[in-house]
Parts: sequence; structure tokens; C-alpha cells
Amino acid sequence: MSHPTQLELSMYADEALGDPAAGAVSAHLADCHECRAVVAALQAEAGAITMALQAGEDAPAAMPQFSRPISLRSFAIANIGTGLVLWLAQFLWKTIFGELVINASSRITSFYLPDAYAVSSQFLLHLIERGTAMFDAYIGFIVVCFTAALTLWLLMSSRRFSVTHNVCLLVTATCVFTMTTPSAMALDVRKSDNVLTIGADEVIEDTLMLASETILVEGTVNGDLIAVGQRVDITGQVSGNIITFAETVTLKGDAGGMVLGAASTFTVEGSASGNLWAAGEKVNIGANSQIGGNLTTAAQRVLMQGSVGRDLHAASETVEIEGQVDQNLVVAGRQLRLLGDAQVGGNVRFHTSDPDGLHRAESASVMGEVTFEEAPEGASGGSRYRSIEFYLWKLAYLFGAFVTGLLLLWLLPSMRNIALGSGMQTFKTACFGLLGMISVPVAALVLGLTIIGLPLAMIAIALWLIALYLAKVLVGAIVGRMLFQADSNSWQSLLAGLAIVVVAINIPYIGGVIGALVTLVGLGLIVEYLLRLFNVRGAAA
Repeated sequence: MSHPTQLELSMYADEALGDPAAGAVSAHLADCHECRAVVAALQAEAGAITMALQAGEDAPAAMPQFSRPISLRSFAIANIGTGLVLWLAQFLWKTIFGELVINASSRITSFYLPDAYAVSSQFLLHLIERGTAMFDAYIGFIVVCFTAALTLWLLMSSRRFSVTHNVCLLVTATCVFTMTTPSAMALDVRKSDNVLTIGADEVIEDTLMLASETILVEGTVNGDLIAVGQRVDITGQVSGNIITFAETVTLKGDAGGMVLGAASTFTVEGSASGNLWAAGEKVNIGANSQIGGNLTTAAQRVLMQGSVGRDLHAASETVEIEGQVDQNLVVAGRQLRLLGDAQVGGNVRFHTSDPDGLHRAESASVMGEVTFEEAPEGASGGSRYRSIEFYLWKLAYLFGAFVTGLLLLWLLPSMRNIALGSGMQTFKTACFGLLGMISVPVAALVLGLTIIGLPLAMIAIALWLIALYLAKVLVGAIVGRMLFQADSNSWQSLLAGLAIVVVAINIPYIGGVIGALVTLVGLGLIVEYLLRLFNVRGAAA
């Protein structure tokens, strides 16, 4: 005769078995006196525990009972229901409120909005004008507090020290306090609200930092130049490096070192002895310009009419070459045009999905070979599933998530008891995840508008990214426990669950939707876990 397991008898005593299983156990108990005795003992034990819990309390306490574990079918139904709800919300938004949003947005789009370079330059100007002294105060305050605490601890713990030792210790602490006070900067910093001009007869014998809406450098800088604003014009001589960020940058002078800059329109009419790194919407290298080193640029349109002493690397939709490149030319984009008397002393490598994008004039000269290479995956439209690198990266991701899951469950053993509810409970969990996904970046953005809240905003964003990564790991652990109910906390169950999650989120066409749902549910579980943890600690306090 096959007897029911101890778990089945215990669940039967608590009336937690379903109808088919409960009927089978009842039929068995009618013929087996041993199992009847076990069930009777379990029921008596449950009654005794219930009476013990009720003793000394006004309200009767309920005896904890078994809850039916969620099945894969219920888990799938809950996720499908959540996806349908999200789809219905998007459908209602598009059909009912779509016209309202478009009509309201038509008025907003009529206003002028600055481009990303203008907004970024304004932000950097604010940091340079207001943030330097505040960050110095932060660092000084931290060092002073740490030194004071260390000194006090040493004085209190070193009772055997002589007076001479204590006096030396106090002198050392005083020196540290003095060193942490704000000191004069080693570089020349100049700020202005409107126009900042370095005259033609002015000579700066140090590194120069400029911050203003309009910056005009006509003099000589015998050091490095750092310029941040909306418009930067450099017509003078700079013996060192040039680092600039603005909406419009024009370099007509000479730079003795490297030039690094980004702007909406970046124009070079002068010379640079070192390398030139330029990024923007338009990058124009004039006919009289000379770049002694390499030219590396990323822009929507690049026009090079001058000369480059070494290699030219460009990532752009359209690259036009009318000047001279002494060595190799490497371009990634849609169109490469060698116009006029363009000269390339080395090879030409064109990364493109359309070889017809190369236009070469008859008078253009290429001393080396012209080769075509496939563009990156996003430009060529190739399938990522055809490359072995894709599967290697996914295996690396699986291994990293597996190690992270082991460490997480080892450091926080209480997370092993996290489980998904059924039906509405899973939907509520996903709503918590959606709230956490949206609220944290918005709160960080509001905090980041002030210098004081900027460190807190960076910490919040870092914790938010970590939570997004751990969300999939946590869901993988739960899926593994569903598969291995006998040993729910084994490493095999964790590995199997993570493998299922990794495969599911990389399914073509629907993998993105599955990944979003998994992230929402996992993030909601983390939010609920933190809320329960805080509630327990608050009740204990």
C-alpha cells in the first residue's frame, strides 16, 4: 500500500489540499489506521498551538496554515494579464487621448528650444560658477570631520601617552585642518555673464579656464586653455592643449598641443600640432587648417579641406574630403566623397552597408587600397542571432547573473522566501515596479537641479540601476524554485531559472515585452521586500 507523504498529511490536516488530492487522501484514511493516527496527532498539535497563541490575548489568533504554491500556469496567466492591461492602457491612450495630446503639443513645439549643446554648456557654466567652491567645502568638511574624530579617538584611547605625545598629535591635527582650508587655485579662472575677452596684447603664463556665454581669445596663452560657453572663438596662440565645449566653436589660431572639443558647429581654420578630437552636428576643417597628428571626429556631416599629418577617423552620415590626409582614411557612415584634389597617402577603409555610397573624383588620389567593410549591426540590418558573439555575451551575462544571485541570497537569506502571488497580487507587484521605475529617475532629476542634491541624485541613479539588474535575477530565482520544489534553494534551481529568463527575454519580437514585464515584476518584489523590511524594523523599534 502506498502511503501519502508527511507533507500531504500535514496539508490535509490543515485543509490545504485541493479537491482531487484531498479525496484521494480521505479514501486512503478509510483503510489505513496508521495514517489516521498521524492526521489525528497533527490536528491535535494544531489545536494546541492555536490555544497557546490565543492565551493572554484579547483577540483570537489564527493558526498559520499552508498556502497553495503558485504553479507555472498561474504565473503565466498573471504575466499575460499584466501585459494585456499595459496594452489596453496604451490603446486607450492612443485612441481617446491621442488627439488631445497632439493638439496640445502643437502649441508647445512652436516655441524655440535650444539644442543639446546649448543646454549642456549652460549646465557646465552653472557648475563652474557655483559648484567649485561648494564642492571644495564638501571635501574640506569631510576631511575635517574625519580628522577630528580620529584625533579625539586617539586622545581618549591613549591614556598612557605623555603630554608631549598629545601635544604633537594636536599640532599634527591643526596642520591637517590648515591644509584642508580652501587654497588659491593653480590655474587662472575667469568668469563672466555675457562676453569674456582675452585681448590681443594679453599674455597668460598659466593654464587658463574661461566660462561665459561668449568667449573671445585673441591673446597668447602659454599653457592649456579650457573654455566652456555658448560661443567660443579662439584666434590667438595657445602653447598647450585646448579643451572646449560650446554651441559654436571656431578655432582660427594655433594650438601647440591637442584639441578636444564638442559643439553643434565646430570649425577649424587654424592649426593644431597634436591630435584633434571633434564632435558635433557639423565639423568643418578649413582649407588653411593644419592638423599635425590624427583627426578623429563624430558628426552628422564632416567637411575636411585642410591637411592631416597622420590618420583621419570619421563616424558620420556624410564625409567630404577635399584636402590632404598623409596616412590612412577610415570612415563609418553612408556617404564618403573624395572631391577635387583630395589626396590620401595610405589606405581608405569605408565601413558601410552600401558600397555605392563612395564617390571618388577623377582628380582625387589614393596611394593605398580602397576596401569596403560591413557596417555595424544597427546600420547593416543583420540579425544578431547569426553571430557567435551574441551567444558568448549571453553566456557571460548568465554567469554574471548566477554569481550575483548566489551572493544576493547568501547575503540576504530572507529573500529566499520571496514568492509571487496569483492573479491580482502579481498585478499589484508589477504596479509597484512601474512606480519604482518611474519615480526614482524623476526624483533624481529634481535633486540634480541643485548642486547640493547632485551627489544624492547620482547615488539614487546608481541604486536604481542596480535594482533593475537584480530584478531579473530575483525573478529567475523564483522561476527556479517553481521548477525544483523539492530543493527550492539549490544552485541548480537558480541556474535553471536564470537560463529560462535569459532565453525568454531574447526571443525575437516578443523578448523585449517579456523583459519589460520581468523587470517590472522583479522591481516590484524588491520594493515590497524593502517596505516589509522597514515595517518590521519600525514595529521592533
